[in-house]
Amino acid sequence: MVVVRGELATRHAVMALSTKARHLAVPNLFIAGALATALVALGLIGTLPLPVGLADHQGRTLIVGLNGPRLLGEHAWTSALGKDIA
Repeated sequence: MVVVRGELATRHAVMALSTKARHLAVPNLFIAGALATALVALGLIGTLPLPVGLADHQGRTLIVGLNGPRLLGEHAWTSALGKDIA
């Protein structure tokens, strides 16, 4: 954790955000790993067309890229602090 501008009051929010990040990351990793394993198995036995494999990889990359910024918004900080946005 990095304390910016000496604001120790944000420590609770940072810890809550790290918990939310972990809860986002663990299911994402499990699903991505399961899909990758299945697609590798299909590729090894020769039943996976190349365009399907490429589309799957690019789709997962796009989903991960769009999922991450959810923790950067103002709503993530206010909900981590237990405050509602007015």
